[in-house]
Amino acid sequence: MSWLSQNQRLLQLGLLLLLIASFFGPWNYEADGVPPPEYCDPPYVLLTPQRCVKLVSGAGIVGFLIINAPQMLLGLLTGAYSGPSALREIAFVFILLLPALPLLVLAWRVLAGFQAASPADQSGLGGRIALYVSLGLGWFAALGMFLLHWPSQPWLFWGLWLYLIFNDAALMLDILSQAGLRKASEPA
Repeated sequence: MSWLSQNQRLLQLGLLLLLIASFFGPWNYEADGVPPPEYCDPPYVLLTPQRCVKLVSGAGIVGFLIINAPQMLLGLLTGAYSGPSALREIAFVFILLLPALPLLVLAWRVLAGFQAASPADQSGLGGRIALYVSLGLGWFAALGMFLLHWPSQPWLFWGLWLYLIFNDAALMLDILSQAGLRKASEPA
């Protein structure tokens, strides 16, 4: 059994904590209620010479959606949104919440792994498929959020970049540790 396979749970726990930390970095920006460019002082940043913005963290986006979910649901139930508008709102919320899905699945896998007797006993093929699908959906949704706005200073959104990097690392860790388990279980 390879070192990677033996320490997979601890490495996954570390990646989970790093993914959570990436949610506290800037992911997007908002321009509501910000001063004009000539008065753009911290916590605001100058995105372009003519545009002052406030950076928004991934946790801020998810928190905003969770807090406003009852209001959105009420609007759907009372008919404040028409059919196409309601579908657009639901799709918007779903897509923005997709990057949080890998956190839940990875946390489930880590907890299942600490309870398993050996790395091979943990959540099995279904757990790996759920992890791979959630990581892929979260990655594409996060990258899509960035590409929709394509700022002139992409390095400002370091939280989003860290999320994409750690998301890839979680996928590679699981794939490589499964390969190590397979080699160890083959007859000599």
